[in-house]
Amino acid sequence: MTDRGYVPSPLMKVASMPNPQVDVCAWTEYMDDATGKPYYYHSATKECVWDEPAEYRAFRAAAASVTTATSTVAAAASTSPAPTSTVSTPTTTTSTSATVISEATTTPTVSIPTDSTGIASEAATATFTSENPPSSTSGDADRDSATDAEDDIEKYATMSKAEQVAAFKAMLKATAITPKMKWGEALRAIGDEPAWYALPTIGEKKQAFAEFQTQLAKELDLARRRQQKAAREDFLKLLASCTKISVHTRWHEATTESFGLVTDERFKALADEDERRDLFASFIADLARSERDFAKKKREMHKSTVLAYYASLNIAPDARWTALRDSVYKDEAITQLGLTKRDLEDFFFEHLNEVKKTAAEAQRLARIKAREAEDELAAAFKAHLQAEIAAKRLTPEMRWRDCVDGFEAIPAFAALRTANTILARDIFEAVMDRLHATLRDERQWLVQLVERNGFAMTHGATLASFVAQLRPTVEALLPELLPDSSKARFYGALRAAETVPASVAEWFEHTHRTEVERVERAAAAKKKKTDAFQDLLTEFYFRSDHLDVTWEAARREVEGRSRFHAMDSEADAKAAFDAYMATLREKMQQVLKTRKRDAEDGRPSRERKRRVDDRSSSERSSSRSRSSSRKRRKHRSKHKKKSSKKSSKKTKRSRSRSSR
Repeated sequence: MTDRGYVPSPLMKVASMPNPQVDVCAWTEYMDDATGKPYYYHSATKECVWDEPAEYRAFRAAAASVTTATSTVAAAASTSPAPTSTVSTPTTTTSTSATVISEATTTPTVSIPTDSTGIASEAATATFTSENPPSSTSGDADRDSATDAEDDIEKYATMSKAEQVAAFKAMLKATAITPKMKWGEALRAIGDEPAWYALPTIGEKKQAFAEFQTQLAKELDLARRRQQKAAREDFLKLLASCTKISVHTRWHEATTESFGLVTDERFKALADEDERRDLFASFIADLARSERDFAKKKREMHKSTVLAYYASLNIAPDARWTALRDSVYKDEAITQLGLTKRDLEDFFFEHLNEVKKTAAEAQRLARIKAREAEDELAAAFKAHLQAEIAAKRLTPEMRWRDCVDGFEAIPAFAALRTANTILARDIFEAVMDRLHATLRDERQWLVQLVERNGFAMTHGATLASFVAQLRPTVEALLPELLPDSSKARFYGALRAAETVPASVAEWFEHTHRTEVERVERAAAAKKKKTDAFQDLLTEFYFRSDHLDVTWEAARREVEGRSRFHAMDSEADAKAAFDAYMATLREKMQQVLKTRKRDAEDGRPSRERKRRVDDRSSSERSSSRSRSSSRKRRKHRSKHKKKSSKKSSKKTKRSRSRSSR
């Protein structure tokens, strides 16, 4: 701006004019760079909000009304310079939302006409420098400038906030603004531009200026990057077009004039030497990688041909490369491929590995098939063993050596033994172990059931009576067990005699047979004792006059005998005595009948002969008993003498020891 003829903008005039109706507002409006939306900052509370506060809205409305009034006054002043009354307008600056730029020189007071209400209506204030008063020509120019500024203000006031910011930034873009330019420098370049009035406040202008500089810096940086990228691409294209460059070329060789790179404009466009060197190194690496990929692809293409050749030779899994390589090297089809010996050797071992894998897979499948056949034979043999157990031809007491000869006639066993000599015996042992475990569990469950039921085996018990006695206990236990458990199935089979398990029937038969044998042994022993006791009674009572002997009298006579004491009880002895006396009574009755018959026939009585015989036999037996009693007395006396001699010797020895 120049000192001569400079007229400030109307906004600046409004800011410098005193306004008693508009107070100072603590809210300031700013523009957000990221979203392009305005936000508001409170200088006292340091609060930032997006929504326009009511206080700031009222302040802007008052400021707009004052601006309109000031514009009217300025127009009146330009048309009617003669004042009718004066209004003092001191140069005090009110703090608003925009920063006001004013002249540092003193501003004189200008008379402004006012109406009856005291509001300026016909004159406006104008500031000039005291050193250079304006001429009439400069005053006309200033008035035209003020008029144009008012038109610009009205034009931009109808725009939206985004349009105002866009117009201001377009003005900055059209001016020679740089990203590092300061606000003071930019102000001298854009102060006289019409778009200067697009934004009403200095704060908004500064914010738009900062956003424009940031965006401009980004655009310039992006353009620079694009230029560098294009230069790098052109440099790589230059390297690719040079046929002299290979994977073995070095940078110092490529920069010689013989390669023709340094004279090309594309080489000069990339100014950074280090970047050229790095791009050249990456180009050489890519070139080497491409050549390796091509060689690998070519090798893979020939690989299928070589593998097909090896497959046609029917190579065994145990083949050796040393025995085959000479014929491979001499083959014309293989030689024309141009492969190295190492590649041919690698392909051979790769094919050999595939052959070994194929052979191993075939062996594995054969083993699986053989194992499946063995499993089928094992299942058949196991089913045969279980059938034998169900038919009770195979008992838990049998061993492998007892049954192996009988298994030879079974086709499944013969085939299984041919395939695996050990598996058949293992199956037999497993089945027998399972049978023993099942029998053990069933025996334990049965014993528990019998103990809970309180069943006692008798020699007259039957399997049906045994099951009938156990049925109430079984019915009480079944609800406590799991339905699918082995114990529940076992107890369920005990509810009827037809479904009794074989182990239970076997246990009942064994227990019943043991009980019968016990009863028979007890009866035989009792009979033996009874016969011996009755033989003893025969020695005492054998005549008809003995028939009246009572048991008390007989007991007194035989109670000293061992055969009497051998009886289990006195009741058994009395029963034996009664039986003997009944037999003797029958015998005496028979004797009487015989005597009567003999007397009628005139023959000697058989009873008399028998009596004589009995008397002689009794005499002989009594003599034998007397002789035996004498022998016993003699033996006792000898034993007493020996014992007395021993005791006397012991007494003498003890006396001699005591004397010593």
